[in-house]
Amino acid sequence: MWATICFNTDGNFDRDSCVVRYGRDEIEIVRGTAEEGHNLHIFTTSRDLGPAIEMGLQFLSEISWLYDTSVEILTFGGGGHKTPMNIINRRFSRVQNVILLEDYRKISRNQEDAIALGLFREGRSARSIYYSFLSYFKIINLHNSTGPSQISWINANIGHVKDSIALRTMSELSKQGISDIGDHLYRSGRCAIAHAYISDGKKIVNPNSFDDYARISQELPIIKDLSKTFIIRELALPTEIDLYKEIQFIGFKSFFTKGQIEAIKNGSIRLSDLPELPSFTLRLYGIPIEYSCWRRLDMKPIKVQGGILTLCNAHQRWFVVCSIDLDFNSDETHFDAFNVAINPKKGIFRTRFFYDLRRFWVKYFLNGRIEIFRSDTKTLVARLPAYVPTNVDFRRSIDKLRGSAEKIRKRILSNRMYRRAWRFPTPRKFVQLRRSKLT
Repeated sequence: MWATICFNTDGNFDRDSCVVRYGRDEIEIVRGTAEEGHNLHIFTTSRDLGPAIEMGLQFLSEISWLYDTSVEILTFGGGGHKTPMNIINRRFSRVQNVILLEDYRKISRNQEDAIALGLFREGRSARSIYYSFLSYFKIINLHNSTGPSQISWINANIGHVKDSIALRTMSELSKQGISDIGDHLYRSGRCAIAHAYISDGKKIVNPNSFDDYARISQELPIIKDLSKTFIIRELALPTEIDLYKEIQFIGFKSFFTKGQIEAIKNGSIRLSDLPELPSFTLRLYGIPIEYSCWRRLDMKPIKVQGGILTLCNAHQRWFVVCSIDLDFNSDETHFDAFNVAINPKKGIFRTRFFYDLRRFWVKYFLNGRIEIFRSDTKTLVARLPAYVPTNVDFRRSIDKLRGSAEKIRKRILSNRMYRRAWRFPTPRKFVQLRRSKLT
């Protein structure tokens, strides 16, 4: 049986379809169009689709939290075939941040986490600002059952609010003489929205009042930021940035013991005490090409300073020499793809590496993300942040790299010895190189 959820987001996915792991299960996402919603498919062996639909909703709640996007549930169902669903007479516009699922992993560990993220999805996706306000406030209610405890928690954590609009609103409330932000949000926000009994004289929110609508709109960013603080500090759930940083360092971290990591941080470890690392291969994310210049790099530790371990392959002959810095203080991997040297000073291999380096740089210049794999098992070790060129003449740099690579390609084609070294034994492969264009 297949369980299917049709939904819409204000952020868009980066590819037409993808499959992600969610615990022990797999979830397939099919990107929608301007006339169709996204579709989520989960295969289940049970005839009861309820658990699979619930799993899909929990996954979408995590997507809403990690990528700060609304997730509108349009419809759901299932059957014996993987059939997409849609809502007629609807058009969709998705113009905000891209949802990149390559760095995703399941983050909710228990029912409390799932409820908190579900409430965040409801608050982020609701079209009513009043329902959004209540949804965010209910997240704080998870650990604070009474009104006074909720007020105390807000006042104790109000210093963690970072949203600029929220800070501006808090400043205006202070000028109006409202010093107890927690009490104000609880009584004039949460209780005023949730209740409508006016006989006792307590304040309520009138859905027809312009002043009430404007006030709740201004105060909504405060309670939203507070709900984020609760999820991060109370539930210890990661953000998108945490997953982004984790994927660029967790693979390298697994090569070292906790004792070695602490010794690297305080600088008390000797290079001879470090473990032997496997060889690595570098590629660009989304481009299934292995460049000859980045294959089988045998990286050795050469320096430990300030919690940063530097790896280098200067001992390798007939290789491009480069270095990788592992920052154990901030859990980051640093690699400068332009600060390299080619070991052979002359000859065929140097020309080949020059050619592949320029092909690589052209793609890397276009916001490329470097991925580091183990050469033996092909498992991902790190995925680095996208390269963003700064203070460069972008078009001239790209044209110069392409022109340089084209000159080298023509040099290869004009020399029989170079062609033989390039291992193109058949005429067909030689014609492919002759006709290929650098893009």
